[in-house]
Amino acid sequence: MEETHVFKVNQIKLGWDDFQNGSQGTLIINYVSDRVRARGIDVLPDVIEEPPLLIDFVYSKEIFYDTSILKLSLELRNLLDEEYYASMASSVIYDQYKLGTSVSLGVKFSF
Repeated sequence: MEETHVFKVNQIKLGWDDFQNGSQGTLIINYVSDRVRARGIDVLPDVIEEPPLLIDFVYSKEIFYDTSILKLSLELRNLLDEEYYASMASSVIYDQYKLGTSVSLGVKFSF
């Protein structure tokens, strides 16, 4: 009897915009259920991946000066420092690695 897998994706975004001060921020939570990465062949079982729960935060601020705009941005990705994991038959590790947490800073000047 073959297993049935249901694939679910959920995303929650919480954000704010402060138009008066030129700033905005967003907290993004992504959840993806376990899913089949590769179908098994012959006696090998399916490869099931367990995508990590990802939490990201993005913030930006615009500073207006005369006719110029300076935009500063900050992105924090994978705040929980989750790792990627895939297995066969729930016990044999097929693939596993750290995604790591990343930080990005941005500066944009328009005149």
